Amino acid sequence: MPGRPPDIAAFAELLSPIDVAGQARYIYSYIHELTGNEVAAFLEQLKDDPKGRCSQYVSAFRMVGMKGFARWEKWHDLDPKKPPDGILKTNTGQKSSLDGMGVFKNVPHQSRIYHCTEPGGLIVLLTVYTGKNEDDLTADAINPALRSREEYKRRKTQLIARRPVTK
Repeated sequence: MPGRPPDIAAFAELLSPIDVAGQARYIYSYIHELTGNEVAAFLEQLKDDPKGRCSQYVSAFRMVGMKGFARWEKWHDLDPKKPPDGILKTNTGQKSSLDGMGVFKNVPHQSRIYHCTEPGGLIVLLTVYTGKNEDDLTADAINPALRSREEYKRRKTQLIARRPVTK
């Protein structure tokens, strides 16, 4: 029996369900402030791909949702000790952290979907990167995801702050 998805009621407008039937993890895509739901649009395009490339992601989402993990070539957390050269810097000039960041990979399609993780097993899909066929993490692949994570966190914090306190 699936576990309970995390309580996202305060910021649900920022997320769109992708695979929330898991026992271990619950996968949503982030709806960007200016560009909308980039990951969902990408997955819809893949559904029309005659080679069935969307199934690579769907099976990885299901494995991670149900078991909490998948094989390395399909999904993994990024190593915070190995940031790429040129990684985005924070407002204080420090390199952005890769803590809580991960990637779903579709090697045959040469695409990646970067995500952040939250407590309660919540995975938020942030950005898509295409054209990458090696495993080296590059700044041009991860920086958009880091920007998206910061935008998501900012908007989430604002929504939670505006939520009325109930007794």
